[in-house]
Amino acid sequence: MKTILTMLILLTSVIAGADSRVHGHTHPFQRELLGHTHPFQRELLENPITLKCGAVIREWRGSPINKEKVEKLCTFTKVRFFPFMKSKGFNVNESVPFTYSLSFIPNSSQYRDLNDSEYRFSGRSTRFKISGYTLNDVRYAFNLSNTYNHQFNVSLVHELFHALSFHYDVNGPDDEILAEEFTMKYMGLK
Repeated sequence: MKTILTMLILLTSVIAGADSRVHGHTHPFQRELLGHTHPFQRELLENPITLKCGAVIREWRGSPINKEKVEKLCTFTKVRFFPFMKSKGFNVNESVPFTYSLSFIPNSSQYRDLNDSEYRFSGRSTRFKISGYTLNDVRYAFNLSNTYNHQFNVSLVHELFHALSFHYDVNGPDDEILAEEFTMKYMGLK
């Protein structure tokens, strides 16, 4: 029995080692769910921050929390979203309360950061460096956390537009084009 147990342990070790070498996985958390985009329990804020616009900050890592800045940008985006969409021919029911989760994480390719395309965002089709990302299947908008980065405001407004269009079910094949146009109109660039 001891011999069988020893062989099973050895076999498991060899398979795990081969898997690491073949797939290049060297991180200690390699067995955590690949493509698990929303925050793990240990990444969540102890006390989520609910904003007046309806969004909730659930994760913030890499820089000090700046609730006031996010609050202003979320309100700014939401107030302009409805008239913009109406001008594009969309009928949006404004009476439905907006709710969406926000995650602010470092803009690096380190494990579980915004540009971690190997683990956290392995399912993302774009592999170039980004400053924000919105996923409706988990109802999260992810943005870089450094509020002093020149891209912070532009990226957050852009991702909040996506969150709003997903939430109000007015997204479609032209959603990125509309988000770009909205961002250009109200932020001057993207």
